[in-house]
Amino acid sequence: NNKILFYIAIAQGFDLVKSGILDACVVGGLDLLTTKTVKGFESLQILAKEKCQPFRGKVNGINLSDGGALMVLEREPGSKPIGKLLGYSVLSEAYHMVQPAPEGSIMARTMVGALNHSGVSSHEVDYINSHGTGTFSNDKNEKFAIKQVFGNDAYFDSLKAWLGHSLAGSAPLELVIGARLLKRRATVQSLVMVKNSFGFGGTDASLVMEVL
Repeated sequence: NNKILFYIAIAQGFDLVKSGILDACVVGGLDLLTTKTVKGFESLQILAKEKCQPFRGKVNGINLSDGGALMVLEREPGSKPIGKLLGYSVLSEAYHMVQPAPEGSIMARTMVGALNHSGVSSHEVDYINSHGTGTFSNDKNEKFAIKQVFGNDAYFDSLKAWLGHSLAGSAPLELVIGARLLKRRATVQSLVMVKNSFGFGGTDASLVMEVL
């Protein structure tokens, strides 16, 4: 799954910078929409005919898009950063090629792993930027997993309702935009957000970031 490559890149970059091997590095992801991609999702019968509506009312499927983002990870930021990466978790479900494990069990384990790696407790998280594709199986299982880890009052949504699903570009793009939106709404100095990505082949990843 190309999307998971961003998390592998950011995880490696995080470890290299934190360990002192590198002072800084650039990580990111990009995907361009092609006919082959559209036909592939059409064959799965999960393309939405109208606007994608993750977690809202009748689940109607995915809106595909393209885009991406680049991020600079620095041990000593030269300018005001948008956030501080606290930890991550990358797991493989090996359950099914296109379906998540029942009741979001590995999704939940991925989020718990990211919290443990970051030293953040679930009640310290202010916002979960979900994977939220607008498909029945993903949304049902991810919602179950989020509530299992963070409780029934967890604040989460999906930017794919506005940005569409840019596949390998979705994770970095949503992480950056989610952090900026959260900052604009913040009434305190910093907030903690979790960014999820759960993809085909059972590739699951979560990041924990303090938005500054």
